Amino acid sequence: MQGELLILFPPTPASDWSCPSIEMVISRPAVLINLGFSLKDNVIIDTLHMFEHRLNEIGDILWDAFLAIRSGENVYSLAFKFFREAFKPERNLKKDDLLNFLKSKFGYHEQVLVVKQYFIEEKK
Repeated sequence: MQGELLILFPPTPASDWSCPSIEMVISRPAVLINLGFSLKDNVIIDTLHMFEHRLNEIGDILWDAFLAIRSGENVYSLAFKFFREAFKPERNLKKDDLLNFLKSKFGYHEQVLVVKQYFIEEKK
């Protein structure tokens, strides 16, 4: 899945590179999903983390594509799943770009609910 996105968003874009449309971004993972792969939370967060240094440039289109693919879920559910995945200690995030990006995608209410739920689950 990430390889498909690296083709669309090369680490060092050529001078004539242009940002692909959301339809094109959705179509690449859709091919793999039709073959039986799924766009799980960890894949989304891994992808956003992989492109962390370019989230200002391409984050919105990736985000919109991921939400379109996962359109059957509500915003709170997605917020909780994505934050929980991003907060995993094994990720050992060195920068806060990814967390700031996620935070920007959800309203204050969702952020508070997610943090409360996260700490409730951590106490179990």
